Amino acid sequence: MRISKIFKMSFIGLMTFSATSCKKDSYKIVEQVPFNISSKVDLLRHKTSGIIKDASYKCYGYDTLEISKDFYSNQKKYIEYLNKQAQKKTPKTKRGKHLENQMIPKTGGGFELIPVWKSDYKNDYIEQKAVIKSKNIFTTNGNDLYIPVEYYGIPNK
Repeated sequence: MRISKIFKMSFIGLMTFSATSCKKDSYKIVEQVPFNISSKVDLLRHKTSGIIKDASYKCYGYDTLEISKDFYSNQKKYIEYLNKQAQKKTPKTKRGKHLENQMIPKTGGGFELIPVWKSDYKNDYIEQKAVIKSKNIFTTNGNDLYIPVEYYGIPNK
């Protein structure tokens, strides 16, 4: 009885480990891109690259983002999506701590307030923008398309 439980638990652990540690496919450049996609990527690259001319913006990261449905239908929404990704990837600096009350449920019912220290963070960059790096388009498995992106922002002093 115990041996079968140990065997089942180790099997579940092994399956979980093998599923989470799978290697991600590498990106390959798409050789023959349809003209409508390549022209839209080039147009978006010119729209977003105006930030590079501003000396106050500094590059803080690189990424490869998937071309979503908004890319084809609404380019303004896709630029907003790129800028939201830039905001998510902004490095943060720990600024300090503050005490916050947290409500924890009791076993008999009701809640108990417990003071907990929470860390305060500030963004290292403000007004984050994403810029399409080049007009190359990448793929992993032939179905999904990706574009290279650089993240820019004004350093937060």
